[in-house]
Amino acid sequence: MGVSIVALHGLSICFWCGCFCGYNSGIISGLSKPLIECDFFPEYSPNGDLISDSSKKQSLFRGVLTATVLCGGMVGSLLGVPIADKYGRKKALNMFSLLGCTTAFLYLVEDFWVHVSLRFVAGLCIGVYYMLCPLYITETVHVASRGRVGTALQISICFSIFLAQFVNWISKSDYDATSHDPDQFCVAKSIWQLEFALGAIPAIVAFLYTYFILPESQMWIERSRFSRRYNDSVYGTPVESTPTFTRPLLGQRESPETFHDLAFEEEFGQSGEAPNGRLDDVEDSSSWFRLFCSPEGTKWAKIAIGLAVTSQLTGINVVIYYSPQIFAEAHIKNELLATFSVVGLWNFLSVFVSTLFVDRVGRKPLMVVGLLLMTVASFLLALVFGSLNEATMKSTLAICCILVYIFGFEIGPGALFFLLASEVFPRSFRGGGISFANLLSWIFNICVSFGFPILSSVAGLSCMFYTLAGVGTLSVIFTYWILPETKGTRSVD
Repeated sequence: MGVSIVALHGLSICFWCGCFCGYNSGIISGLSKPLIECDFFPEYSPNGDLISDSSKKQSLFRGVLTATVLCGGMVGSLLGVPIADKYGRKKALNMFSLLGCTTAFLYLVEDFWVHVSLRFVAGLCIGVYYMLCPLYITETVHVASRGRVGTALQISICFSIFLAQFVNWISKSDYDATSHDPDQFCVAKSIWQLEFALGAIPAIVAFLYTYFILPESQMWIERSRFSRRYNDSVYGTPVESTPTFTRPLLGQRESPETFHDLAFEEEFGQSGEAPNGRLDDVEDSSSWFRLFCSPEGTKWAKIAIGLAVTSQLTGINVVIYYSPQIFAEAHIKNELLATFSVVGLWNFLSVFVSTLFVDRVGRKPLMVVGLLLMTVASFLLALVFGSLNEATMKSTLAICCILVYIFGFEIGPGALFFLLASEVFPRSFRGGGISFANLLSWIFNICVSFGFPILSSVAGLSCMFYTLAGVGTLSVIFTYWILPETKGTRSVD
């Protein structure tokens, strides 16, 4: 019963935090063009000339609008672990959930730079959630079910992206990204303001849940206690007696004396004492100095770089953020409907496959298969956009390739990046490794998301997908020969 309660807490916080992340990331896919051309900068409408200065400025502002939330996420990924180490996982999640509630003010915003600022705040919260939800699961959920619970964050992200794209579609069902007639792609101001403001709902629920229900990670409590004991011994202060622990009922407010979980037993044992009585055996090092300046640390730094490349430089956010543009290039009518059904719905359904097999097959085989599918699909998309001219054949093959690409991402790096990042690093490098992997993931995400609308207008979609296929090939090599398997490993391994 205790394991079920602990897992339920992990599932709940991952669901609401993931919904905030996915909705606020995905809602921009159908709104970047109408916001820039109809509301914020109508004077930069390209009027059909794709190489004019107006078109370049439009692409620039669309990149800024899309990448701002990612810049916030990058900063959040740096803040998440240090704040959670100092104040606790529960308090950190609670503080940033409260901050995420401010996205409700997007309903009132009419100025571009104020809008960008609030989107940056949303990204800040997303970056923290991406760090702390997997960390919380790793520290509280037993190894036997950690893989399935760990995929909950990605499932909720996919669900909320699907929901965001559905909202985009119903708000402008006759959307046409190729048209230069504002009536074909503009969205009423009150509607898009409401669409953005809806992103605050998951943050409100997450704030209430973390404040009233979510228990603190027992591992963090114990690390804090041993840190205090170490300082007491150094400065000569009497050491307090070791508390005893029992499991709380669901919804019960915990104290250091009333919460105990099986993941905690993996690290501290039944006695609740540190291994060998040493503080450094229970202490996560979030220092990047140790990660880069020790022989063993550089090995794990390379693992962090590889994880970030497989997650972002393989190009998933090109499909998520710019799918209407890709579908328009493939001569598919009603791009938002195609985005909702092909990207949103299929993305959501595909992620359940990894949930079924992650604790049976293992992390590494799923990653290899997923990356192979993404690489093949990227190569075929490059051929489709570079060689085919017949509209029906082009649209059919493009849809099929995107379906394969998304399926590969969701059984591989999409569902497993957070889980692998929280499991693969040994205890002494875990804090720094997770922070570094997440930081690189956000940097690569920004580069891809900001650069795609500019580079694709210069080099074309075919060249972009050839590049993604090349990165995918390198990712397969890294995953197969370098990335270790983490199935069945304990949080202290």
